[in-house]
Amino acid sequence: MVDDTEIYLDECPPASPLGHILALRSSVEDNNEPPYLSMDSINDVTIYLTHACNLKCRHCYLSAGKPLSGELNVDDWLHILDKLRDLEVKYVYLLGGEPTLLIKRGLLRIISHAKDLGLYVSMSTNGTLINRENALQLKRAGLDQVQVSLDGPNPAVNDVIRGFGSFNKAIRAINVFKEVGIAVSLSYTVIPDNAYYVTDMVRLTERLGISVLTFIRAQEFGRARENGLSLSDELARMVINDLMRIRLTSSWS
Repeated sequence: MVDDTEIYLDECPPASPLGHILALRSSVEDNNEPPYLSMDSINDVTIYLTHACNLKCRHCYLSAGKPLSGELNVDDWLHILDKLRDLEVKYVYLLGGEPTLLIKRGLLRIISHAKDLGLYVSMSTNGTLINRENALQLKRAGLDQVQVSLDGPNPAVNDVIRGFGSFNKAIRAINVFKEVGIAVSLSYTVIPDNAYYVTDMVRLTERLGISVLTFIRAQEFGRARENGLSLSDELARMVINDLMRIRLTSSWS
């Protein structure tokens, strides 16, 4: 932990939500504490709602872009949520593609139904489509938490990876989510292009008042593989050492 920011290192794509969900438990409003973890049942499930995405991030492990043929409809997902509750699942993590592309096509029903079933709902987003109106809709539907993806501490780094204008739109989304009362964490996928900026990213996270930041090592799938963006062990060690230095520096301890 650096001041009030918790930093996580993750070796996998962002399909295992429990780290940032549990870390955000103190940020949840209305005493909506995360459910207890059980050794006797499935605790969490990640749902890829769509392959569609409005960005074409250079490291995307799914090569997301256009929706796949035969993607499930809203009623299908509601039925799946019923089955997950029967299996005593406690946490549901909604991913894409970009889930907010479905705000007008069933996402709010999916979140609301999950909450009616007593599930804890988190979502990953690039934030570029968020405004105050749809953030309020997500809040009213019952979304507990959101993780916003940023891959640089400024537009010069982030937008080369994620697309022009994506940094400022993500920052706007972060502030809007905070305003409407949805707990926010950040995710930073480390590739050779941004490996030297992790310290700056921690500083930005603190300035934004965000309590949890997850660093994820890029995986050699999808566009990350096509673009040769695997992270060498040497660079990975450098990132870890940089983060350790932040932890040990007196002004950041």
